[in-house]
Amino acid sequence: MSGVFTPELANEKEGTFILVANHSLADAKARQLSVDYNLARIRYGLTQLPSHINKCILVYDVRGQRVDDDVIEWLRSSFAHIHELRIEK
Repeated sequence: MSGVFTPELANEKEGTFILVANHSLADAKARQLSVDYNLARIRYGLTQLPSHINKCILVYDVRGQRVDDDVIEWLRSSFAHIHELRIEK
């Protein structure tokens, strides 16, 4: 994999970088594609950023969507290993 990686924000002092996901979570297939894509994004990003910037904050922007609590919990479980998952409703 090659290309440019640009997080929305990186904080050198805290060692964090922020990615925003604004994907449809309407059905199981869309949710799985979104998770797979974001996991790949995080993995790739970690290879491109300085080694001290290694904590991902992933923001799921689900405004305008009806997202049930069980889907939110599934997302939290899917990204349990990252530094922080934020859900913007």
